[in-house]
Formats: sequence, C-alpha cells, structure tokens
Amino acid sequence: MAASLAAAVTFTACGSSDDADGGTAAATSATATTTTASGGAGLAAVEAKVAELRKPPRPIDVPALGRRPPSGRSAVWIGCKYPECAAVAGALTPALKSLGWRLTTLTPDVTPEAIAAAWTQAVAEKPGVIFAIDVVPVAAIAAQLEQAEKDGIKVITTGGPTQVGDQGVDAAIGSVPFHQANATAMTDWAIADSQGKGKIVLLYDPSIPLQQSVLEAVEQAAAQCPDCTLDTLRVQLAEAGKTIPGQVVSYIQSHPDVNYVITTGSGALGIGQALKSAGLTDVKLASSFSQQQNLQLVKDGVEAAAIPNEGVSLGWRMADAAARLEAGETVPEALAAPVGQRQLFDGDNIGEADVSRQWDVPDTAATFERAWLVQ
Repeated sequence: MAASLAAAVTFTACGSSDDADGGTAAATSATATTTTASGGAGLAAVEAKVAELRKPPRPIDVPALGRRPPSGRSAVWIGCKYPECAAVAGALTPALKSLGWRLTTLTPDVTPEAIAAAWTQAVAEKPGVIFAIDVVPVAAIAAQLEQAEKDGIKVITTGGPTQVGDQGVDAAIGSVPFHQANATAMTDWAIADSQGKGKIVLLYDPSIPLQQSVLEAVEQAAAQCPDCTLDTLRVQLAEAGKTIPGQVVSYIQSHPDVNYVITTGSGALGIGQALKSAGLTDVKLASSFSQQQNLQLVKDGVEAAAIPNEGVSLGWRMADAAARLEAGETVPEALAAPVGQRQLFDGDNIGEADVSRQWDVPDTAATFERAWLVQ
C-alpha cells in the first residue's frame, strides 16, 4: 500500500435496508479520523496514486522456461456465468491451444452447491489440470480437492484467498494481492474525485471468501481520508443485475448523504441505470475488474468510473503456472502472486478507452508463447 494518513477507523451500526427479496441487508459505517497528518497532504498523495492509475499498462515480464512444456494434456476450467469469468475463459482457450492442450469449460452458478457439483464433474474427468475460480469456502469442495490430489490432478485457482498447499492447491493466481489492489484503486478514485469528502458505500458479499480481503483493503484506503465516511452494504453477488440494483437504490434513498457506490466485477450490473431511473443522479458508481460494458457505460455517462484489470492476461498467467509445473519447474513469486496491472477510466479520459474490445496489457499472447518456447 502507498503511504497513508495515520488514522483510526471506528465502526458503528448505521441501520439496515430491506433487500429486493424482503430480507435485511446489514450496513456498517466506518468514519476515518486523524490527529497526526493533514487532510491536504493525504489527499495529494491519493491524487498522485490516481494519476498513476490513468497510465496505460506495460507488457508483462515473463522469464523463459528451461524447456518446452509437454503437449497433449487435458484441463478443465470451472468458471461462472459472469463477464469476468468469460474473460478468463476466453484467454485460457488460446493459451492452452498454444501449449497443445485440450480444455473443457464448466460455467456453474455461483452457489456452493453448483460449484461443488462442477468440481465433482471436473475431477471425474481426470484431467491433468483443473483451473477454477475460488469463490466458495474450501470446506464446500474438500472431498473433491482430496480426490484431485490423490489422482495427481494439478489445481490452479484464481479470485480467492486459498494459498498454495491448502487442500492440495498447486498455484493461486490473481488472488488476494491482485484483488486488494483493485479495491484500493476504486476507493482512491472516490476519495480523489470527492476532494476528500466522499460518502462511500462498498457492496460486500460476506459469503465469498475473497470479499473479506477486499473489505480490508477498502477500509485501509478509506482511512487515508479524514473527512470521508465508508459504509458497507451486504449483498449476494449471485444476484448481480437482478436484485442488487433495487437494493442499492433503497439503501441510497434511506442514506441520502451517500454519494459514491463502489463494487467489484459484475456487482455493478444494472446499478447505474437503476440510480438514474430513481433520480439519484448525484450518486457516482465506480467498479474494479471492469468489463467492456462498464467502459461503455462510463462513456455514456451512466457509470462514473471503471477500472479494468488483467482478465485476458490472467488466463494466460494461469496457463503459465500450469506449463511451469508440467515442465517440472516452480512458479516464480512475481508470477504466482501478482498484483497485476489496471487502468482507471472516468469522464476525464474515457475517450482514450477502446470500448470495442476487452482491456488488457500489451502483447500478452506473444509474451507468454516466447516464454514457453512455442513460437
């Protein structure tokens, strides 16, 4: 993390709001205070970080393997039905084709039951490698992971807190550091955009293991801002684009001081449109792990900021880990737990975004193919 104000964060209950299913969505409030640094100095530091976020990405530094990985392997990708999973799957397919491997793709709902069923199917196919999103507690798939380890199946996860060695996991790419950097980025933008006076709400799904790490990063970033407040609104991200937009509108209507909504990935689906339809035009929506549609919505003035990060290259990074393991090599730390790259787009620079394609770092395919000795 970059330098921050020395701040104490105090949490108090700030009530609840009814979600679209008639349940209760708990909200907590975090107010940052400081006694040792000035708000002006802290704001300048955040603005400098935001300026860096606007810069375009660079090619990834990928060291070459000692030998070409074996071909003819089979793999399964356990993804989801949301755009960020599609971005990874869309990259895994050509990456594994470059290695001469076959890929089967499974797209279950993001529920413990559906994910567990997909794992059962994947293990039964006895592939060489299983790639999977890490969105349910490990206990929900413990039996499948145990069987995969017994069968010698390599397991590479992404998007969760699982570490290498946990339940036989061989690599965890795009995990906690990657997503905490996303969370920090969108919080920094809200602080800078509000000139250090943002009233921010984070959409938070406590049922997804990684979300705790995202929350911690947002809290730490918000603690740099003595005149900001941070609330968390509990949602079920499986309801993205369904009940969440109405839930957010209800929350804002009962908390009219809130003027920034931040969320990761597909959590933003439909929220910008719902806010505008409700006449809440002063509320700004920002997302990280943003997709093409988020960039278009920023361009259309429906969303305020989008921070795409490595989605395409994340798939290639996962394939790279598998290639190195299959070649008998280890995965370097810089590749095993990357912070990754991301770029901020808002009203000031959205004209620079290419909304016709998925954002990514330059030369991804060529970079990895050279490292695998397959070019």
